[in-house]
Amino acid sequence: MRAVARIAGVFAVVVLSWLFWLPASLGGFMTYAVVSGESMQPTYYTGDFVVARAAPSYEVGDVVVFPTEDEDVIHRIVAGDVNSGFITQGDNNPTVDRWTPTADEIRGKSVIRVPGAGYAAMFIRELVITYPFLHALIAAIGFMAALREYSKSRTRQYGHAAG
Repeated sequence: MRAVARIAGVFAVVVLSWLFWLPASLGGFMTYAVVSGESMQPTYYTGDFVVARAAPSYEVGDVVVFPTEDEDVIHRIVAGDVNSGFITQGDNNPTVDRWTPTADEIRGKSVIRVPGAGYAAMFIRELVITYPFLHALIAAIGFMAALREYSKSRTRQYGHAAG
């Protein structure tokens, strides 16, 4: 019975972690972005992986992720407010952006930066998109590992393989 409880505990941790880190595109509060370009240097560099969390409010100084017509942008709020929209600017840019995202348009405020991890994230994303069967393979490996652990616990408990 301990093995079942252990498996249930691991499953609960995985589910709760996934819910906490659930992307906004799936109803969660997190946005994931990979930095591209030099506009935010020295704060962020190309290839940095940024996790942004939706916030109840945004203010001057916050580094935020917001969509544009081409891609998501990671820039700092330098002026503006919730009523008129925010004025943003890259830390390495001499002028402000042409966009004025509203609080509703901002996907989130930067909370975590992992230097260089964006390259790995893009590689994994490309693998998953190119080879969708990887989802099933990963799930099958997890299921087999859980089944093996359950079988081991039954063998320890009863002194023989469960059948």
